[in-house]
Amino acid sequence: MEICPALRNGNEHSVFVLKIMSDTYLRLESFLNYRFDAFIYPYKCIIDLSRTAAYIRNSVLPQIHDTVEELKFDGRQLSHIIPSPTITTTVRDICRNLTSLSVINVEKNSHYLPYLTLFKQLIVLKLYFINQAYISKKKLDIISSTIFSSNSIVETLFIEGLTFCIDKRKITPCHSLKHLTIDVLYQDDMFILLSQLPSVEYLKIFIRDGTAADDYYDYENTYPILLHLKEFILSSKHTICYDQIEPLLLHCPSLNNLSLNLNLDQYVSAKKLEKLIKIPKLDFHLRMPEMSAKKIDKYVNTFKTPAWLNHPVIFYSFLINFCLRSLPFKEHYLHVSNQIIEYLSNISDILLYKEQHKTKIIWLHDMLLKYELIQFIKINFPKLRELSLMACHFDESLMDDINFKMESVRHVFMRRYNLDFKYFKKLLLMMPNIKELRAKSGVLLSAADQFIEDQELRPICEQIEKIIIDEYKEALDRNIDNEMKRVFPNAFVDKTKTGQSH
Repeated sequence: MEICPALRNGNEHSVFVLKIMSDTYLRLESFLNYRFDAFIYPYKCIIDLSRTAAYIRNSVLPQIHDTVEELKFDGRQLSHIIPSPTITTTVRDICRNLTSLSVINVEKNSHYLPYLTLFKQLIVLKLYFINQAYISKKKLDIISSTIFSSNSIVETLFIEGLTFCIDKRKITPCHSLKHLTIDVLYQDDMFILLSQLPSVEYLKIFIRDGTAADDYYDYENTYPILLHLKEFILSSKHTICYDQIEPLLLHCPSLNNLSLNLNLDQYVSAKKLEKLIKIPKLDFHLRMPEMSAKKIDKYVNTFKTPAWLNHPVIFYSFLINFCLRSLPFKEHYLHVSNQIIEYLSNISDILLYKEQHKTKIIWLHDMLLKYELIQFIKINFPKLRELSLMACHFDESLMDDINFKMESVRHVFMRRYNLDFKYFKKLLLMMPNIKELRAKSGVLLSAADQFIEDQELRPICEQIEKIIIDEYKEALDRNIDNEMKRVFPNAFVDKTKTGQSH
């Protein structure tokens, strides 16, 4: 919705522009006239200043001081929007009715620490950090001790781009916190933190580095009992110990939604996982050490008992891991290799769940793209929209089938630094509805002339709306805009510099 009226009444000239963005925030881009206060009052409660010019921000914010309830701004605007707080500064000094604050692009080395005491007076606090650079333990301790404290009234806390290492001596019970999204360094950091959150109802936790080498936490006798926890989303990048996590999961009497995406250092038996079946909404993706074919068959059979009849699972290998996951696939992202075509399951037909899979983005990790894999993906993931691949060769069966198409795919990400034109051509011809192509500059430039000369590819090239140049190097690729326009005449060219991700 966009409202852009201009009023002219005699010598009075008033213009206001309100853009209601897709994320439900209101973006202010011009002066708000008092005569429209009654009309726009509902929209003045949720304000996004993150892209607003300083002169507009400074003129608008004082006028809506009494109405703003939710405020969003860029971290670089912090000192301009909120003057340096003192011990006596309160949230009411910023905006009288402010309850929710979102700060994006918070730099880890910026002067945000003095504001934390002020922020903990809010009901909802969302902080989005940038620059994954190192942050000192001293600063982390300050953040932890301020936010996770007895005098905080924050009920919903969302922190992105910052990994916490929790010192049990620095935090105190935080009774107000009910919804938490956070990254922690180690498994024991999660346990230490949760022991101080007796009222939490929603948790989304990512454990970055698995289990610490010097982990002395007493998991057997000291685990949090979260009486009010209803939804728990837990994931890990490196290996953690399921036996140490299990008591925590079993002592959440109100839990009705559990999602586990974990790297584990051990196999988890069907009997152990049966203890979680009573949870109404259960989803798991467990990556465990590789096992022999003989052991796999025996392991799969343990999931064919009556207790698992209504709980379908799939087993497959991925690189050096053995994966066990529940059906249907609940994650939007899926990383697979050719090994998945040899999957096993405790049900006879996994196609029964294909319409329930939520997967929209698939990353392929093999150098050779097999026909069987692409067929498997097309058949099982009808909602697929983006395909990312490393392959530099396609097998002959795939090359020979000129009728094979993946109509659902709109975005293709080619991660190779080199690719023969015949494979590049085949890739695009398989995607008749492609709208966006991302690739290395060298791959695109080396094939530019062949693209132009190939009449079969012209319709595809003309329908592509966006080209993303991955790892763009300005010194080497100065003419790439002109070349891309020559090949893809209707596409917007977006360049991501080396080291940046899209």
